[in-house]
Amino acid sequence: MEIKIKKASFRELKSIAKLYADIYNEYLPNQSWSYVSSEEYIRFNYKKCKNLFYVAYADNKLVGFAFGYVKPWGNGNYLMLEEVVIDKSYNNFEIQIVLLKNILVTAKEKYNAMFVMGSTYEDKNGMPYNWYRDLGFKKDEDYFNVIGDLNTVIDNVNNL
Repeated sequence: MEIKIKKASFRELKSIAKLYADIYNEYLPNQSWSYVSSEEYIRFNYKKCKNLFYVAYADNKLVGFAFGYVKPWGNGNYLMLEEVVIDKSYNNFEIQIVLLKNILVTAKEKYNAMFVMGSTYEDKNGMPYNWYRDLGFKKDEDYFNVIGDLNTVIDNVNNL
């Protein structure tokens, strides 16, 4: 199998969006990604992350992608790792590692990133969190994600 990693181009966004929706609808079905919402999400992130948006091909077939962006922070620049997504039929660590390495090295060399931060989840086998942990990531003691229904939050703010 020949693996090729390269920066994503605008013309690849529809294919990337389809892969994203297919994968997330299988692994996280409660999120209900349509091809339209997936394409909107991918285009938004392509604009924001163009220089740190990579795709993976195996035998000329799109099999994965990864993207992130760099933001300044009080203690240095942070690479905000947004997605590392691989088609399950090609889900091997080689592709994931090469995609991730491209983003990490580019963020360090081009943007002087010193830290990397991202969000993930754990399935019943601890994946993909265990993969990140094995690479040196850890659960942050200070930060965690919060989510809420916007109407409920607005109502609660209005009632303060």
